[in-house]
This record gives sequence, structure tokens and C-alpha cells, in this order.
Amino acid sequence: MRTALAAAVMVVGALGAPSARAQAHDTAAAEAAFAEARTLMRQGKYAEACPRLEASFTLDPALGTLMNLSDCFERTGRTASAWVRYREAAAMAVQQGHREREAIARERIAALEPGLCRLVIRTEHGPSLSVLRDGKVVDRAALGLPVPVDPGAHTAVAKAGGGEFTAAVDVQAPAPGASCALTTVEIPVLLAGEQTAAPPAPAPDPDVGPPRPSASSSWRTSHTLAVVAASAGVVALGVGTVFTLKAAGQKSDGDALCTSAGCTPEGQSLLRDAGASADIATVTVVVGAALVATGAILWLTSPSLRPAATALQPNAILRF
Repeated sequence: MRTALAAAVMVVGALGAPSARAQAHDTAAAEAAFAEARTLMRQGKYAEACPRLEASFTLDPALGTLMNLSDCFERTGRTASAWVRYREAAAMAVQQGHREREAIARERIAALEPGLCRLVIRTEHGPSLSVLRDGKVVDRAALGLPVPVDPGAHTAVAKAGGGEFTAAVDVQAPAPGASCALTTVEIPVLLAGEQTAAPPAPAPDPDVGPPRPSASSSWRTSHTLAVVAASAGVVALGVGTVFTLKAAGQKSDGDALCTSAGCTPEGQSLLRDAGASADIATVTVVVGAALVATGAILWLTSPSLRPAATALQPNAILRF
């Protein structure tokens, strides 16, 4: 009986040995990657440390590694990635009974949330539409939801029936203590074989505030004033030109009626009229030039007329 039991134990031990050795090998590799990452972090090389921490966590998903990875993401400005990882760390800490690490993770979550940038992809296209955000498939249920994203460049690609739409946006990090405006990508209903691309969206200005949703170009009152001023200036220059020509003709006719002995009454009248016309021409030309210059300045200092991406204030938080 004891011999049979001992044999059974030896068989189970032999079957479990390869798995244990594989686990030890993965753990050793994870420790090596973690140690290298920590060295880089002490040197301030966080951008190089983050990939090594990710590799370490993949090889051995340890809570300490996840906490360090979250911190590394935060220090490199990847706020959404840090927020997600801290949430995972908090849940893991609860499971493992590490209350202190849970408290640290939740503190960082609360600190990061107000400054998170979010990207929402909207469309009225039917269920045949497939959407990729930064190369990853977006579930249909996630369309229309404000998803936290890291500051930087992001791309949305939509395909349906042979048609394709591409939009590239640049999400700017908010100033310290400020909120980040929501960036919106509107995907049109695609036609078969249609290839379209949205123009780059300007970064939202948190000081000015996000514009209202609109698909039209950013024509402003300043553009209208610029056109009115320039148009009035052109008219004034035209009037000035007319009076300049008139003054020249009146002076020529008046000179013809004047000799060394003097001018006839008609000649004197023509010369007086020529002087008055010249004065009017001078004033209208000066005013016209000033109005044209004013219109040009207003136009050049007005916001760009390129279509702008819709930006809204954050109004929801995606729950994981």
C-alpha cells in the first residue's frame, strides 16, 4: 500500500516538474526584466523602462510590477494607460489582501481622473461598419462612448462595403490642473468604394473652451468684418481713381485757357475744380488703402477656415 502511494506521488511529481521549471524560467526572466527596468527608472529613463516592465508583467503578472508599470506610464505622460493599470492594480491588491497598495493605487486613480483626455467615435452607419482605433478593433457598443486615451496622435479607420474612412487627431495634454476637452471623430455613412479622410483636427484650447459641435467651417464675425472692410476699401480706391483722372482732365483743360498774361474766367474755374477733385482723390485713396489694410489684418488674424473637429467638454466616464 505504502509502495503504491509512493509511486503515485513520484508520478504526480514527475508530471508537475516541467510546469514548475517553466514557471521558474518565466519568473527568472520576469525578474531580470524588472531589475533592468528599475535601473533605468533610477536613471530617469522612464520611456525605456516601461517596455521592460510590460515584458516582466507578461512573464509574471506580479502586483509590484503592475504598480511600477502604472507609475512609469504616468511619468511618461501616458495618463490613460496609467489610469487603467492603476485600476487593475487596485483590483489585484484587493484579491491579494494588500490594503496599503490598494490605497496607493486608488489615490493615483483619483489624481489622474480629472486630467484624463477622452476620444469618442460617432457614426450613423449601420452594423456592417468595422472601426479600428489605433489599430485595435472598436466594439460596436463602444461607439459613442468617451474612451480615455493617452495624449498624442490617434487614428480612427472605418470600413464598410469596400468604402473606407480615415481620421487622424492629435490629442493635446492639458495644462497642469486643467481639464482636457473631449475629442470627437464623426464617421460618415460610407458608400461602396468610397475612400475619404478627415482633415487633421486642431488641438482644443482649454483656456478658450471647446467649440460647439459643428461640421461647418469656422467662419467667424471677424471674417465678415474683414470682407466688409476690404470691399469698402476697394470701392474707395475706385472713387479716388475716378477723381484723380477727373482732376487731371480739369487741370489740362484749365491750362489750355491760360497764357502768360493770365487765365480766362473759365480757365480759373476749371483749375479750382481740378484742385477740389485732387483733394477728394487724395482723401478717398488714403481711406481706401487703410480699409484694405484693415481687412487684410482682420482676415490674417482670424481663426483658420479649415473644418475643425468637434470638441465637447467631458460628460461621462467609461467604466471598465
